[in-house]
Amino acid sequence: MASRTLAAAVASAKTAMPVHYVFSYGSNGMKQLQARVHAAVPLPSWPAYVANYTRIFCLRSLNWGGSVASIYPAPDHRVMGSLTALTPEQLERLDVFEAGYTREPVMATISDQSGEEHHVAASVYVATNPEWRGPPSPAYLTAIAKTLREQHPDFDGRLPIWGLVEAKLREVDVYVHPSSHKALELPAFLYELGTSLKHPWIMPTSLTPLMDALAAGGCSSMADLQAMGSTGRAAMLRSVFAHAVAKGKHAPLEETVEEAIQLVDAWLADATKPAN
Repeated sequence: MASRTLAAAVASAKTAMPVHYVFSYGSNGMKQLQARVHAAVPLPSWPAYVANYTRIFCLRSLNWGGSVASIYPAPDHRVMGSLTALTPEQLERLDVFEAGYTREPVMATISDQSGEEHHVAASVYVATNPEWRGPPSPAYLTAIAKTLREQHPDFDGRLPIWGLVEAKLREVDVYVHPSSHKALELPAFLYELGTSLKHPWIMPTSLTPLMDALAAGGCSSMADLQAMGSTGRAAMLRSVFAHAVAKGKHAPLEETVEEAIQLVDAWLADATKPAN
């Protein structure tokens, strides 16, 4: 959808049904959005940005194990993300997942094939409490990096970590996404894995059960995972992943588990950059 001009897409969509545009800037990738709004087919989406805002980290999430993102006014900044077209019913379904946020109007910008920019009235979810609550987890930052890679091929893996600290906007740190799967921390590795499958696992709710099951099998870090022999690792992962698949009610179970094990072996043997 990114190659279509916005004008053509808007005209086409509005002839069929009412459309609401939502700007996403956090962990809501295309597959996750599609699942959350019960869409039978991929949703229309475009690379986009919102000007004069920056991405901040504020609310705490138990599932993610750290703070999560919002946007905050910041002159001369821009937040990269995506613009997605939803029906009114789909938008209501998405609202259910955004506890701690309010849906607010925003002007998003996309570019067509010629480079011409189009400004679109959209909605964006903004945290009700923007105060800094501590750093985000590597798994959550990996989720943001993955969603940005989906829409922005030139994304360089750098994510400034801004926060509203004592009522002042500050750049607290800069996250640089690793160039190799093997360099990820274990929860981030599992996120990349679960969202790369043909039948993706439910994230982030699958992370804690997966980490607990791995720990019970003697694996609490990437070093532990890499130290296991291929045969022993496959047996342990088969049990752990089957539990995750059953919890997520994904099918076919065996195909999904074996796909995950094959990906783990390939990623641990390779030092290439994580792919979309």
